[in-house]
Amino acid sequence: MSPFIFEAEITPGMGTVDFCRLAKEVEVAGFDRLGVSDVVLWPDAYQLQVLAAQATEKIMIGSMVTNPYTRHPSVHAASLATLNDVSNGRAFCGIGIGAGLEEIGISPEKPVLKLRETIEAIRNLLTGEKVTSQGVTVRLDGARLARPSSSYIPIAIGTRSPQVMRLAGEIADIALVGARNFTESTVERYKGWLAEGAERVG
Repeated sequence: MSPFIFEAEITPGMGTVDFCRLAKEVEVAGFDRLGVSDVVLWPDAYQLQVLAAQATEKIMIGSMVTNPYTRHPSVHAASLATLNDVSNGRAFCGIGIGAGLEEIGISPEKPVLKLRETIEAIRNLLTGEKVTSQGVTVRLDGARLARPSSSYIPIAIGTRSPQVMRLAGEIADIALVGARNFTESTVERYKGWLAEGAERVG
């Protein structure tokens, strides 16, 4: 088994036919994961992920990355459970603070806490149990998915920020680091932040 995981991201500026063709080409090229950009005012990422799942057979499929503001955690969870069903267990969830939200009148408040509470709610809802949460930014009162996920869905946090990188080390399955001009010192800095987060949970 290769020590590396190869991931491709599609920003969906094309029509759905071309998108599905490209998703298939990504799989044929040997990539392990396909991420679909979730960009404000662009084509819907979750619908495109379902189309990608139908066009492929093996590759993992998920958002790269969605955000905790434009959809309620219950909507994220239901969409992920559907994607995981359609893809036969190939779904993952990439999520970060988000960008471009001011354009649609959203001013991100308490972004790190919002991200944490959203991920916790998504994870709990995906189990199929009743979820009650009286958080600061997310509240649920006995919420339960009608069709929960049949298998575990990995959560990936995308970020370059120290605070969110530490959160990724603490609660995420995967850290997605978007950076240009990677250097050895950059990698070591990110690894340090991840390790600090991991230490919080032992």
